[in-house]
Amino acid sequence: CALLWRRPSTRPGWQEYLAVLSLWLPLQFKWMRDAWAWPTWRLAQPLGQIFAANVGIICFLVMRRLEGVGYRFHWPKGSSHRVAWNLVVLMALLVPLGTALHFVRFGTSAKKLIAMPLVLLGLFVFTAWTEEFLFRGIIQNVLRRSLGSDWGALAIASVCFGLAHLNSGHRWNWQFAVMAGVAGVFYGWTWMATKSLAPAAALHAAVDVIWKTFLQG
Repeated sequence: CALLWRRPSTRPGWQEYLAVLSLWLPLQFKWMRDAWAWPTWRLAQPLGQIFAANVGIICFLVMRRLEGVGYRFHWPKGSSHRVAWNLVVLMALLVPLGTALHFVRFGTSAKKLIAMPLVLLGLFVFTAWTEEFLFRGIIQNVLRRSLGSDWGALAIASVCFGLAHLNSGHRWNWQFAVMAGVAGVFYGWTWMATKSLAPAAALHAAVDVIWKTFLQG
C-alpha cells in the first residue's frame, strides 16, 4: 500500500496494477478461503471478498484517493430504467448462450422462490458490491485512466471478469467464464453510464439471483 501514496492527478502506473493483482489473485486462487479457521470454506469466500474490499478501500480510496470509483450508495436519475432494460437485454442474450453451452439448467422450487428476496440481498452485499468495486470501480477505472479509452477499459475489464470465473467450483469452467465475460460488459456499461457502483451491483445481483433461482435446476 505504501506504493500507492501518490497524488490523485498522477496517471496510474505499475503501483496500481501491482495493488490490483494483490487484491485479485488471493481471491482468484482461493487463498483467502484457507485463511479463515471458521466458518467452512463456502462461507469463507464471501468473508475473503469483504476483506479484499476493505483493503481496496484503504489502498485506492484513502491512500491513492482514486477518483471516479463511485463507492457510495448513489442512485442517479434514470438508473432504475437503465438497470431494468439492461437486465432484459442481458437475460435475452445469456439464456440462449447458456443453453447452447450446456450451462443453463431450467428449473426451480418453492424453497428457492421463498428464499429469493433474502438471496438477492445476500448477493448484493457479499458478491455483487465487492466484485463491482474491484472490477469496475478499480480495474476498469484504472484502465480507463491508463488507456484514455472508456470502451477499451470496458472490454479489458470484462475479459478479466470472465477469467475470474474460470476456476469457479471444483473444475475449470470455461462456459462460466464466457457467460461472466458477456455479463461483465453490461455491468461495466452500467457503471460507466451512471458513475456509481450501486446500479451496476444491483444489475449484477439481479442476474445472479435469476440464475440461482431459475437456471440452476
